[in-house]
Amino acid sequence: MKALTEMNPRLRAWLGFGLGALVLFAAAPALLSDFRLSLLAKYLCFAIVAVGIGLAWGRGGLLTLGQGVFFGLGGYAMAMHLKLADAGPGNMPDFMELYGQLDELPAWWAPFANPAFALAATVLLPMLVAFGLGTLVFRRRVRGAYFAILSQALAAAMVILLIGQQGTTGGTNGLTDIDGFFGYDLDDPVNQRMVYFIIAAVLLGLLALTRQLMRSRYGELLVAVRDSEERVRFLGYNPANVKLVAYVVAAGMAGLAGALFVPAVGIISPP
Repeated sequence: MKALTEMNPRLRAWLGFGLGALVLFAAAPALLSDFRLSLLAKYLCFAIVAVGIGLAWGRGGLLTLGQGVFFGLGGYAMAMHLKLADAGPGNMPDFMELYGQLDELPAWWAPFANPAFALAATVLLPMLVAFGLGTLVFRRRVRGAYFAILSQALAAAMVILLIGQQGTTGGTNGLTDIDGFFGYDLDDPVNQRMVYFIIAAVLLGLLALTRQLMRSRYGELLVAVRDSEERVRFLGYNPANVKLVAYVVAAGMAGLAGALFVPAVGIISPP
């Protein structure tokens, strides 16, 4: 144990990533059943959200209690594309026909039929919402519990919006019975394992990226803003911009986690 603590931090990090990769890519698939592996895939999606929270809250001191908003935006963007793909060209998703509230596909659904647009939206849409909210909040120097309350209010507003638009969002049920993933049948255990490996790879990649970001000059500046915002402002930096970057990056991670959650579980719905 003493040797590990005295080891070079870079080497220790590489060993940690190697051990994580060994567990996720070798031990877990060999030891867990298909059901347990699908559960692990679900939990790894939540771990991706936690990586973003670790950057924004753990490193930057931003009490982000509304990450479910960005998780949901990414999840719905992915689910909309997969439902349209399952329905086929020119057809509406099954739940729209079931509820009978619409005669044709809503115009704002149509772009999600394009896989490139849908994939970009899973990350860029949450980041855009976070940028808008963060710009309004941080430049007015709202922080602490007040920022947490605003983020929770945003989450509550999103839930009300999703539930109230049953004909286009599925209401309380959400978007369910997702069977395909870019041409692959999710009922096939082999394809479910493929989804698991994708999620595990994304998690490790984001961990590495976040570690580099934390150890960069920006990471040091983020800690400085957390510990003494007024001193950072006195040195000529804008703390609002520093916090905004962390908040937007964390939102993008949450959106990506939501997008991966959909094929792993086969459903996305309001909490």
